[in-house]
Amino acid sequence: MQDSTAQPDPTVLAAEFVLRLLPPEEERRVALRLVHDTALRREVRAWAGWLGGLAHDLPPAAPRGDLHRDLSARLFSEG
Repeated sequence: MQDSTAQPDPTVLAAEFVLRLLPPEEERRVALRLVHDTALRREVRAWAGWLGGLAHDLPPAAPRGDLHRDLSARLFSEG
């Protein structure tokens, strides 16, 4: 179990933000934080640059609505 008071690693947080892996409320908090946090903004730009080219030739597609829930259950279940 993770300590809920610990600050997430800015590099990991930036990657999760770029990959849209954060829950909606946390994504909003990070977006607001980017206004003032230049180091985090630099990390987000770096991740966007590194990952941006990966999907360049792929057509846009919407994920299933339950995909995030299913992945989270598979990856983080206690069982």
